[in-house]
Amino acid sequence: AIPFFRKHYEFHEDGSSDVHTQWRLTALGKPEWWEFVAPLVCAALSALGDAVYESLPPAVLQSFFRDERMVAAVANLKMWQSLGFMAQFIVGAVVKSLPVRLISLTMVFVAAFGALVVLEKRVASVSGSEAPSERCPAADTSAARVSGTTNEVKA
Repeated sequence: AIPFFRKHYEFHEDGSSDVHTQWRLTALGKPEWWEFVAPLVCAALSALGDAVYESLPPAVLQSFFRDERMVAAVANLKMWQSLGFMAQFIVGAVVKSLPVRLISLTMVFVAAFGALVVLEKRVASVSGSEAPSERCPAADTSAARVSGTTNEVKA
């Protein structure tokens, strides 16, 4: 068993109104100092993960869509996030089986990764190593509209 969050106290409901007498120390003894710090470290790691999750998808979209489509792409992201929260709530209320939830989540993850690969190959590199005009002729035509010149794509 993992030594984190061990049960140092037990609650005994004996009819008394004093909470201090109802919580009794177990055979493990008093908690160590690090057992008070562990929940705070876990909360800090969770906050760090949440910060990455909240900031990384918009940053990836802004690197993919560097033209006038960026605002629409981020708005589309927020719409899908909202629909995802709604779907999460409905699935949590309707589907009671954990294996079914895990299989569904895995399938959605694979589909999302496939979409990311398509964006990587057709729109822009995640690392930004190549210009979008070298990868996607549509990006080249939008640049031509802005500058007022025409660039022909050579085969």
